[in-house]
Amino acid sequence: RFNFASDGVVSETSGGGGNFNNSGTLAKTGGTGISGFASLARFNNLDGGTVDSGAGTGTINLQTQGAHAGVFNIVGNGVQFNAGAHSFANGATINGGANFSGAVISTGNASFNGPVNLSGGTINAGGTLALNGGLNWGRQATISGGTLNLASGSVSTLNANSVGGHLVLSGVTVNNAGTVNYLSDGRSLLLNDGSVLNNTGRFNFASDGVVSETSGGGGNFNNSGTLAKTGGTGISGFASLARLVDQDGSYRGESGTLQLASLGNLNGLMHIAAGATITTASGLTNTGSIEGSGTLNVSGGTLVSSGVVRPGGGGQIGRLTLLGDFTQTSTGRLETEFTGTSSNQFDVLDVSGNTLLDGVLEVQALGTAAPTEGMQLAVVIAGGSLDAGALRLSAPNGVTTRTLRNSLSLGYTTCNVGICWDGGAGSQLWTDAANWTGDLLPGVNDLVFITLAGGADVMLNAIPITTVAGLTIGNANSLTLTGGSLNVSDRTTVQSGGTLNLNGGNLNIGNTLLNNGILNYAGGTMSGNVFSNNGTLNVGSGSAGNLTTTRLDNNGSIIVDTDTTFEFGNGGGMILANNGSVDVRSGTLSVLAHDTDLSGPGADSGAYTVDSGATLRFRDAFRDFGPGSSITGPGDVEFTAFSGGLFNVNGTYAVSGETRISGNTLVNFNRDATFGDLRVAGNIGGNGTLTVTDDLNWTAGSIGGSGRVIVAGGDTILDGSSLALNGAVLNIGGSGLLDTGTQLALNSSSRLIVSDGASLGLGSNTSVGGTGSLVNRGTLEGTLGGGTSNVGVRLINDGNVQASAGNLGLTGGIGGGGSFVIGDDATMELGGDLPPDIFSRIGGAGTLGFAPGTMTVINQTFAARAGEPLGFSLRNGSTLATQPAGGEISGADSGWTYLARGTTSGADTARFSLTLGAGTASIFITFNVTPEVTITPPVAVVVITPLLRETVQPPKIDPPQPPKIDSPRPLASVDALSDIVTASGTQIEQPLRDFRASRLQCR
Repeated sequence: RFNFASDGVVSETSGGGGNFNNSGTLAKTGGTGISGFASLARFNNLDGGTVDSGAGTGTINLQTQGAHAGVFNIVGNGVQFNAGAHSFANGATINGGANFSGAVISTGNASFNGPVNLSGGTINAGGTLALNGGLNWGRQATISGGTLNLASGSVSTLNANSVGGHLVLSGVTVNNAGTVNYLSDGRSLLLNDGSVLNNTGRFNFASDGVVSETSGGGGNFNNSGTLAKTGGTGISGFASLARLVDQDGSYRGESGTLQLASLGNLNGLMHIAAGATITTASGLTNTGSIEGSGTLNVSGGTLVSSGVVRPGGGGQIGRLTLLGDFTQTSTGRLETEFTGTSSNQFDVLDVSGNTLLDGVLEVQALGTAAPTEGMQLAVVIAGGSLDAGALRLSAPNGVTTRTLRNSLSLGYTTCNVGICWDGGAGSQLWTDAANWTGDLLPGVNDLVFITLAGGADVMLNAIPITTVAGLTIGNANSLTLTGGSLNVSDRTTVQSGGTLNLNGGNLNIGNTLLNNGILNYAGGTMSGNVFSNNGTLNVGSGSAGNLTTTRLDNNGSIIVDTDTTFEFGNGGGMILANNGSVDVRSGTLSVLAHDTDLSGPGADSGAYTVDSGATLRFRDAFRDFGPGSSITGPGDVEFTAFSGGLFNVNGTYAVSGETRISGNTLVNFNRDATFGDLRVAGNIGGNGTLTVTDDLNWTAGSIGGSGRVIVAGGDTILDGSSLALNGAVLNIGGSGLLDTGTQLALNSSSRLIVSDGASLGLGSNTSVGGTGSLVNRGTLEGTLGGGTSNVGVRLINDGNVQASAGNLGLTGGIGGGGSFVIGDDATMELGGDLPPDIFSRIGGAGTLGFAPGTMTVINQTFAARAGEPLGFSLRNGSTLATQPAGGEISGADSGWTYLARGTTSGADTARFSLTLGAGTASIFITFNVTPEVTITPPVAVVVITPLLRETVQPPKIDPPQPPKIDSPRPLASVDALSDIVTASGTQIEQPLRDFRASRLQCR
């Protein structure tokens, strides 16, 4: 064993040096730098010898010539062959990375088991050199002679660049069973002097660039593995004398352009990714498979395929573009797949030139996809002519092909039973037998399919009556009924993209009409059982009539655009479930239809929209509008019934036009709702706030909802003989009027509010009654036009009340602090509980009275002291009706005096009576009496003090003064309408106790 225990070399100084023959072990065991042999100190690793490079102990440089038959165990870059000529005999082995950087390497049948890093020099493979760890070649060097094997599983990188130079293969055979990544940047891999590169593994053009040659007639690149372009967006390929020879290999274009100018036959697999291009010779014969979503350019020639062409690839959807002509032979197969019927959901072969299709078109659905009635999938598109007359179809049942001009499309029809439209007569008439399969007109037992792949517009005037078992209208097809009667006994189906036009006559849809397309209803009538609309129903201009199916389930769109009235239902009994949208654009849509379960929980979840000038009418039905529903728009909405209707609105309601609620109708608005104009002749319930931005016109019925608020922003007209506000608050924000003869009941603590700045006029013979109240913050006026009007509920007046004409009764009591004015020719009659200052707030030259037949009460309270007279005055005409129990009242109109007895304490009440006009009021005066003042006389005590002269002076006591009684105030006159009662009492002074003697004690 020979150890390099430190850095340093074995050298020589004379005599031509010498040889170091190793048949034992040579190792570097110390130092981190370089050890090795000088130029004439030659190292030979003989058979049986071993060279070990230790980890972390630097490098052994072999830069002199040597003959090697032993083993090199190399860790990392532990051994460098920098210069000199080194031969490796049969059986020589390198384990680990071999680093050749300028040496001349000659090999027999050696094995290099680690990666060979070649950065200069020459490798002359005289025998077979096995590179089991691959080849990393990054600078100009030459590999020549013999055979170089790149083992399966190895990865090699060939990097030809302008810094390192060309990578030269000269007269050598390279067998690649691993993976080679070739990069070219200004320099190339050269196949010179008849070199052969046999690729049975994978050779990747990892950048743009070519495999080229510079001498000796070039060489061959034989491909039986995979040749791919994996990097770069430009061109990769082979120079003219670097010949690509296909040996049933495969080709992959994953980026840029892979030029295979010599490829004229393909027996393997060619895959072209999206965005990539493969260019071949002028014409390519395919007996293998071509797939992908990129571009195949056959250089102006023709792709003749006896193999498989598969756009996208197996299980992948894609568009394969062919630049050139395409001919598929009788043994060829074009495979196409689909996941749906929309764009980018099916394979396409796009040919720039002429296309001739023989052989098989194979169609497969991926995943859960299935063909749909009337679909048209253009799977082949030709820039030139297209001939698919000999093409055979292998596809799911019902799939068909159609050639139209320069495209081949896949269709689908279930017309393997029944009678189908084929347009054989060349006309649009249903009544031409040649237009149907079998050249027979459909009969009563036939299922009829208008599902022509290219589309058809069929016309029918059903005279005499036409009856069929079933009717299906497919995509791009239409049927127009112009007159007569068409009866479908079982099922009518309009598929997506199909159209049914009802312009006249009668259509009986049978048990079911399923519309997934468009139904244009421009005239005639439609009847039958269940109409399920998942598409669009257009009710057009001039379609005055009825839809009288027993049920309409709308999950799509209904558009009503007619200048007349169109009705769902005829005489009642129809069911409408709107979970889609209904848009009334013009005319009137009358919905005479219940919801799905009448008064049960079933409800609409869809949207109703009514445009300006149009009307949406719900009548004679029970309908629930669910929380997710909406009724909106600038048009008009009516809720009406002749025999009774109930409508529960639980969704959005925002109609800026006019909403009309007629008699026999109850509409429960269970959420906040907004109206433009609101006309009420029926009943409103619920609990949401109702906002009327314009006018409220109430002529009959009731408006209810405990605590709900109705805000009327414009004019409010109440004009009905029996109106009831039940538990709600009606807030008048503009000009209000109770028109002649109107009777309004405020029930369940309802309130009628006249807002600040607003007004309410009371017409002749009007009344406001009930258990609620009227709150006036603006102006309340009556009786307009003369006659009588009466507010029989409590009036809270914080505004102004005007009796302008006739007789205005305020008989329910009065609160608040507002004013009252009686016009010259008017009378105001008061009733109920009145405030004590009522007369001080009443002005005007008219007549004031109390309402006859009502209990009119005025309450007043005074503080009094027992034994002391209290003077007060009442309005002229007041008479004492009942003396107080604890005292006595004396006096007359001009002044009254109350004197409580000395034992009286607490409340003491007297009743007076005052008659004004035709009525009489009771005036209750309550005296809150405190006991009279008791004066305790002083007690004198004589104290004898021996230090003073015994002289006693009696105390001086001032006598008490008699009480002073003020004169009563003058009695207020009737003309002045002053306070009803005033009062004045005595001022009591406490007698002064003056104790002048210093020896006087009081106790």
